[in-house]
Amino acid sequence: MTASTTDDLASAERRVQEVTKELSEAREQQAATSEVLGIISRSQADIHQVFSAILDCAVRPCRADLGGIYRVEDGLIVPVALHPNTTEYWKVIRENFVGGRTVVDRQPIQVSDLTVAGKEFPRGREIALRLGVRTSLGIPLLREDVAIGCLLLRRKVVRPFNEKQIALPQTFADQAVIAIENTRLFEEVQTRTKELQESLDRQTATSEVLGVISRTPNEEQPVLDTIVAAAQRLCQAERAAVWRLEGETLRTADHAVIAIENTRLFEEVQARTRELSVLRAPRSRAHGHPASRARRL
Repeated sequence: MTASTTDDLASAERRVQEVTKELSEAREQQAATSEVLGIISRSQADIHQVFSAILDCAVRPCRADLGGIYRVEDGLIVPVALHPNTTEYWKVIRENFVGGRTVVDRQPIQVSDLTVAGKEFPRGREIALRLGVRTSLGIPLLREDVAIGCLLLRRKVVRPFNEKQIALPQTFADQAVIAIENTRLFEEVQTRTKELQESLDRQTATSEVLGVISRTPNEEQPVLDTIVAAAQRLCQAERAAVWRLEGETLRTADHAVIAIENTRLFEEVQARTRELSVLRAPRSRAHGHPASRARRL
């Protein structure tokens, strides 16, 4: 076997290994993408679970040591998912760290070694020294060309992400935006549905009261009973009552709360009413006793 043949075989073997590695990475990326899409479809109402899944799927194939997904809220970059799950504080959006620059520039930002990039990223260098980070990659979350957050991947060694490892997180970033939009739309629908249901409940209660008024124009008791029942239902209260002040005494004005008269609450109200009645009663000048007691004698 000649040297040329040996070189050709070695080259072919290296090529086979490269192709095998590429196929393995492609399968891993496809599996991660399918996993994220499945979680998005199953967990539309749990945005935090979706974010965590997207981040985990981005960290693994990109061989990152640390990662995070952040949302823009009121001028701050707020962490919504971290890998590993650690504590990280909110930051004001500025260009002195990778996440801030990613949001401001609305394009991927990669810094090969943050520990020597203090002049351009002073805040980023502080974060890198605290977390032990060297290489950092930021991918913006874009909705209609507006940055609503970013995805950050970090390595603890100086090893820049290659083109494929930069392109893949952009796919996950797009999926994160889809998840955010799905959640926003879901919440809007839920809120609108709740508002419509509450409005319908109020209209139904009003119709019930008006119906009772029209059917019993000369009777107030059925109207009061209906009002109490509707108020209790709409306000999700355990008890409801209409009270009337007759002289110096409070009395229930509806039949729906007769049971309340035997409760501790009613007894306390009645006791307090009697106390007020005694305090307000005029005293006899001759004996200094309440007038009510003089009458009983």
